[in-house]
Amino acid sequence: MSRAAGARLQAVLLALAVSASVLPSAAQEAERVSLGDGGSPELARKLRAELAYAGFSAVETGSGTAPASILVLSPERIELSVQGVADGAAFTQTLERAPGEGDSFALRAVEALRARLTDVGWKLPEHSASQLELAAPPEPAAAPPILDEQAATPVEATPAATEAAAPELGLWLGGGAMASWSPGGLAVAPHAALSLRAELGRSWGAMVLAQLPLLDLEIEADEGEARIAWTALSAAIDRRLPLSAPWFASLGLGAALFVVDAVGEAQPQFSGRHERLTSGAGFAALSIGRELNDWLRLRALAMAGAAAPRALLRFDGREVASLGRAVGSLGLQLELGWPVLEAASP
Repeated sequence: MSRAAGARLQAVLLALAVSASVLPSAAQEAERVSLGDGGSPELARKLRAELAYAGFSAVETGSGTAPASILVLSPERIELSVQGVADGAAFTQTLERAPGEGDSFALRAVEALRARLTDVGWKLPEHSASQLELAAPPEPAAAPPILDEQAATPVEATPAATEAAAPELGLWLGGGAMASWSPGGLAVAPHAALSLRAELGRSWGAMVLAQLPLLDLEIEADEGEARIAWTALSAAIDRRLPLSAPWFASLGLGAALFVVDAVGEAQPQFSGRHERLTSGAGFAALSIGRELNDWLRLRALAMAGAAAPRALLRFDGREVASLGRAVGSLGLQLELGWPVLEAASP
């Protein structure tokens, strides 16, 4: 080989070495992305997570050179900038969050960045196994076993073991007014109503009720007149009907004792006297109400049944009125409750 040919060969090899030293390494340079937060730390945090999942290393703006950058302009806008491999020309694009896009905006921005890097000649990093493991959600911790004290062995936790609910007992004192009627010649009787109710669990209840006369009823005939006071004492058990809170309703059965006091004022040729009559009754009761708060509620009550024996009112041996056979009452009460008690779990 001549001296001139050798010199030319050395010049070519030197030029190739210099160009190799100045050309960027696409596989290494594309791993770094400059991330600038100018408007939303939350969006920047999500972008950093998506970049890490895609294999990129996010660096702060100004921390050395990077082939691409993402600048957060606001929670709704992002600016992407990518530098070309061959000519170094910068490509810039602004992305805006679509209506209803939500958290997928950050994912769309990173996918757009990957596409632009590929277009201008960069090689993209690959997902690593460690990155995929970091991105996977942790397995939920298993519930600790419950130790059976008698068998001294662990047993699995079950809903029955963790939710041992005891029966509830609630007491309610009610007061209000009722109107009672019987088709035997007596007028509608107004009563003051006092009640005590016990809630026996979530489905059953028991009630005692006293109906005290507010006004005397009057009966007039040729023989004279009489003032009638009608008192009722009753007890019932009922079952709660399915209604959505705060409304409630119940249907029950019960028995009652009626006491009728009659005071007569007779004409001169007759004599008046005081007489007390009693009668028993069986009835069905329907109530519906609304809970006003935890300790106060409003209840409407309807009762209907049959009385026996009939309480007969007579003037000079002649029947002028009676209580029975059918009887009925309508009423409205406010009920004041005690705190609900729960029996201790075994």
